[in-house]
Amino acid sequence: MTTSRLLALQAADTAIDRLRARVRALEEGGEVARVRAEADAGEERFGEIRLKLSELGRDQSRLEREIDSMTQKERAENARMYDGSIVNAKELEALQHEISSVRKRLSDREDELLALLELREQLEADATAAEAIAATLRTKAEDAASAARGELVSVEAELTARTAERRSIEPEIEPEVLELYEDLRRLKKGIGAAALVDGVCQACHEQLSSVELDKVKRATGIRRCEHCRRILVV
Repeated sequence: MTTSRLLALQAADTAIDRLRARVRALEEGGEVARVRAEADAGEERFGEIRLKLSELGRDQSRLEREIDSMTQKERAENARMYDGSIVNAKELEALQHEISSVRKRLSDREDELLALLELREQLEADATAAEAIAATLRTKAEDAASAARGELVSVEAELTARTAERRSIEPEIEPEVLELYEDLRRLKKGIGAAALVDGVCQACHEQLSSVELDKVKRATGIRRCEHCRRILVV
């Protein structure tokens, strides 16, 4: 058995498994999907702030109309108070009470408008920041998609080369060894053969007993690890 070629086959198969997994990840777009989800969340955040700004804009317009209406009413009532058209004391008292009530409501609306304007100023700042973040994340998502496409081409080319390498190695290995190796790979998470270094199996990293180590060294056929049963290459 050309043992060194069995290790070369294992190295090729390990690389092929890794490359195939990478191709699946790139084709499924898991990484790109994650970045795109971040970009979508950033744009959603920006949209929510814009919606709040629109609502505040409507509230601002409503308050400004109410303030304007109350201001005009106050002026009109003040004019009536002093134009001499009302001489009855009770009517004057009622008018004074109405003017005071209008002024109170006007003051309340002005306070509401001031608080709203302060909130709007903060939201506009938040919107500017959110828009910049959303744009950055969208660019990042586009870059990630482009990089993934480029990497996929590179990985597929390497996979093709490694597959060709494997085909060239297969004929150099005895059929019964190759069959056992393939069976072990399916059972042992892709690792069917490993080197024996200083009495330690490099697949399971277990130390062989002195008796077993001596047996392995004297064996002329297929050598197996006593712990994981993979093929050992001495």
